[in-house]
Amino acid sequence: MSRSVVLTCTIAALTATTPAFADEPGPAVTAADGDTGAGARMSGYAAGGGSRRLCAMSGRAAVCGGAAGAALTAFQQPDTRWGLVPELFGHGYRPLGRHRLYLRPGARLSLRGLAQSEMPVQIQVREHDLGLGAELGLLRDGRVIPSLTLGATLAVRMIDLDVGDQVTVMSERADRIEVLPGGFVQLGLGLPVARGAVVIEPVVRYEVVAGDPRLGWRWGVEISGRLGW
Repeated sequence: MSRSVVLTCTIAALTATTPAFADEPGPAVTAADGDTGAGARMSGYAAGGGSRRLCAMSGRAAVCGGAAGAALTAFQQPDTRWGLVPELFGHGYRPLGRHRLYLRPGARLSLRGLAQSEMPVQIQVREHDLGLGAELGLLRDGRVIPSLTLGATLAVRMIDLDVGDQVTVMSERADRIEVLPGGFVQLGLGLPVARGAVVIEPVVRYEVVAGDPRLGWRWGVEISGRLGW
């Protein structure tokens, strides 16, 4: 038997006995510590350099990393100016099996109120919201990463009333703190760069807060970096 035939048979045997990840075959990735047994195996598409490497296989178990990043979203205020909202967030990933689908649970921290609407000089109401959120997204890993996310929020709103000398305030609740529940739905389209180590994701979001009809649609961009192995 020639060497070429032996080599072909050996490669075929290894391919048949190596467990595949997701729904596409891909090259095996040897662990950094020199593990040559079960080793580690990335998603075939990811290991090829096209997509974000969300999870790896260690033995027969999927080991998933996470991501952390920052976002900047904007919404239109009543005076037609745009309000900017910076955010910090963290995500985890859980594979759903086939078709490179993943659940993406996460948490989010936001600050709203950096830009205030125009108000009369003699009376100005300033609001600042510190928002905390929990979310669950569904995404498909690939050369682009579409995602759908549902979230629940809790906003701590600090209201300050500034008045001029010619205005008398009768209410004792002029300056106060409110706690407002809310929620949002978000669509995103992630663009992996640097072999998936960084993802730039334009997003559009519809957000509601109890007792406040001013938010509605928001647009922005999220930038996240991979955490883990």
